[in-house]
Amino acid sequence: MGLRLYPDDLWFDTENNWWGTNNAIIDWEYYDPSKYYDIFYFGSLDPFYYNEVFYKARLVLDTNIEDMENNNYIITADLTHNTRGEDTSPWGHIPDGIPVYFFTDLGTITNISYTNNGKATAVLNSLVNRYGMANITISLDSQYMHTCIDVKPVVFINYPSGSYNVSSLNVTLQTVNNLDCLVYSFDNGTTWYNSTGNVTWSLYEDNWDILYYSIDSEGYNSPIQNVSYVIDGTGPYVWADNGTGLYDQSVLVNLTVTDNVDTNPVIYYTLDGSTPTNLSTIYTGSLNIINSTTLKFVGIDNFGNIGLISTEYYIFSPIGNLNTGKGYSNIQAAIDDPLTLNSHVIMVDTGNYSENIVVNKNLTIESVYGSNVIVQALTSALPVFKILLNGSGSTIQGFNIKGSSVGGIQLDYANYCNIIGNNITNNENGIYLENSYNNKILSNRIVNNRFGVNFFLSDSNVIMGNIISVNSDSGVYFTYARYNTVSLNNITNNKYGVHSYVAYNNTIFENNIAYNGYDGIYLEEHSSALIHFNRICGNGWYGLNINNATVNATNNWWGSNYLTNKDIHIINGGSVDYNTWIILTLSPTSYKISDGKVSEAVITITLNYNSDGRDVSYDGCLPDYTPIFFSADNGSIISSSFTKNGKASTTLSLDQNFQSEWVNVTLSLDDQEISTRIDRAAKAIITVLSSAIDLSTNQTLYLNYELPLNESVSWVSVIWKQPSNLNGTHMFTINGTTSENIIGRFQNEINIIINGNVVLNRTVCNSNYLQYKTIYSQKVFDALHFINYLFSNSSGSQPSLILFIKNNIDQTISENIPYTELTENIWEDKILSAYKRLDNLTDNDIAFIKNNRHSFQDILIVDLNYMGSTEDVQIRYDNKTLYFNEWGNDVLRVSKMIC
Repeated sequence: MGLRLYPDDLWFDTENNWWGTNNAIIDWEYYDPSKYYDIFYFGSLDPFYYNEVFYKARLVLDTNIEDMENNNYIITADLTHNTRGEDTSPWGHIPDGIPVYFFTDLGTITNISYTNNGKATAVLNSLVNRYGMANITISLDSQYMHTCIDVKPVVFINYPSGSYNVSSLNVTLQTVNNLDCLVYSFDNGTTWYNSTGNVTWSLYEDNWDILYYSIDSEGYNSPIQNVSYVIDGTGPYVWADNGTGLYDQSVLVNLTVTDNVDTNPVIYYTLDGSTPTNLSTIYTGSLNIINSTTLKFVGIDNFGNIGLISTEYYIFSPIGNLNTGKGYSNIQAAIDDPLTLNSHVIMVDTGNYSENIVVNKNLTIESVYGSNVIVQALTSALPVFKILLNGSGSTIQGFNIKGSSVGGIQLDYANYCNIIGNNITNNENGIYLENSYNNKILSNRIVNNRFGVNFFLSDSNVIMGNIISVNSDSGVYFTYARYNTVSLNNITNNKYGVHSYVAYNNTIFENNIAYNGYDGIYLEEHSSALIHFNRICGNGWYGLNINNATVNATNNWWGSNYLTNKDIHIINGGSVDYNTWIILTLSPTSYKISDGKVSEAVITITLNYNSDGRDVSYDGCLPDYTPIFFSADNGSIISSSFTKNGKASTTLSLDQNFQSEWVNVTLSLDDQEISTRIDRAAKAIITVLSSAIDLSTNQTLYLNYELPLNESVSWVSVIWKQPSNLNGTHMFTINGTTSENIIGRFQNEINIIINGNVVLNRTVCNSNYLQYKTIYSQKVFDALHFINYLFSNSSGSQPSLILFIKNNIDQTISENIPYTELTENIWEDKILSAYKRLDNLTDNDIAFIKNNRHSFQDILIVDLNYMGSTEDVQIRYDNKTLYFNEWGNDVLRVSKMIC
């Protein structure tokens, strides 16, 4: 018994005690010694009403649950409140150190805890890879409390929300159970993605707002969580609208800034060349630059990221170093300045400069775009520009260079230089290279010098895209020079176009070498060269003059379709291969039709075929922009044309009232004139050829049919089929012997069908069948025919092949086996063996079938040529784009006939 009371106990306060249970046992009427009482009053009435005994407010055990991170929970056994709900902790608490026991069926929990200030706590660890309902039991004295916790999946993230001053952030979402599914969104839940186990993103600089949760294998969802990042590790980028250069009047400079995150970064700048900081002047508007100034500026964003410091030089001088900002009055002073270093750029503005310039540093020296810079030799006995070994890699660009009795530009042991876009006139040598390698001479005008470009002991250089004209000796001159390339140049009206003396393995490719006073190309004294796809015509002596040299000069245009004795000349030995050359062809390539007549035709010339008939356009082509002149005896030529990629076209417009059926069109190129006739009557020509024998002629099949194009659409079909009647006779002749053929196998019917009507019909037969039919039995030909059919890959052959194998060779073969696996090498011998068994064929029969069956298949060729427009035709079919021949060209189809 907890407390015994008697009627004499008139006042007794027993409230706010813990009686070992939330439901204390209190009685006052009949005492039963076998029972336990927390309070018993030995009287017959409730002592609370008749005596001052207070017992109704008793301490009760309650539980509280606090959710920690990662599915851990704090469970509290609380004895600080009574049955009236009052907080009793201000008045006192039960003794410390009383044991309280905790139990769970999911995860782990602190098994025993001790009261402290009326409470005892335990920690539930759900083991994070187990989810569901955790049942918790708390035991204190005689009281058991039960509660439960819904344990949900957990998602770990390695970076919390915040701002990160980095260029990228690798963020990982991870579930504790690799089988859980992660679900996440980058657009506030509009689009969701998923991944199993974990996922890592490399987030670039931007603002990110990410939602995420996980789902376990039993379908439990974790709460949707949110994480936000601001990632910015890069400073702003600032640029000026008017930058480094030469100026002769004031200039307004506007600065613009952009940043990947900050929408309003700040620009700081200086005008004295000092480094800008966040203490420098803040840019607020246009800067007016009126004299030589070094402007430096930088952007700083609200994260404190500092962008790259930019420098712009405003040089109020005719010459300036764009890398230092210094101005000069002459070019040599700019080069010689100790502040001018390798890879610097020297810019020159309009003016006349008299100098002999020595380049001994790797520099780019160029004129201002659109300016007129004239550089004349101060001393004529010296080059205008001379690049030395230390100047290797330099560029000279955009100058008018003249007045040297040595050379406009001289490269002396200089390599990897670029001579670009200069106008070089009135010098001994336009450009002179001595012991110089791997240089490029591009897009220059080299005119009225003695030698245009002169190579001495210089190898592996490139001359491309230059105008080399009216030079009194040679346009290009090689002496002891090797492996140089001359390409895409106009070399005209010089004494010699290209002159080579003891120079080896040079390439002359796709140049216009015309109207030079002596020879287009002159090679002497053991020189060698590759000469291809050049236009070589109109030269005074010879197109190609060989004096003890070795040359491959195939596939050039010599001014006409036929070589003359002025095109190639050989003296004092040597050899030249010129067996093929480019020829000119002319043909209409497309038409416009009106009322069954041609109203307009596109006429195209082609210079892409050689004298052997081979298309050489994949190897090279003649220079572009060669003029082509067209004329016609009726109608009007809309325009003349220039070659492009070996072709040129013009349009002939015809008068519909013109009565003649033919129009003659003539073109002129150099010494060649060719003509073509255009039939005014619009028609298509259908040609059918085959290796099979036409039984009406006893010759191989040749059919030709003309279809007038007087309707908007005509449907044309060419088909082959077995004749409807396989029985009959026909006389045939082989090797002069006439025999009777019983019509049967290896015979087909060829039909040309126009708009559904058969307009031409022939019966054909395989020539080998006609030859061997009397030697072998019909069973042999039946077997041969059937095997050819099985391996024809036609629509019905694969099921038939599989059925034959299943019935006669291998019953286990799958009907879904790919046809490519049923190759002849694997199955042909097995099928022949089966046929031998089934039809009692001999070994000789089988050998004949195996060795000859392919010759019992004929080729059918259908060619359709008709008049139409030149528009390309594309059709989408089965998710593929099919391209058809241009209208007006031949449409060619080739197929096998299985007889």
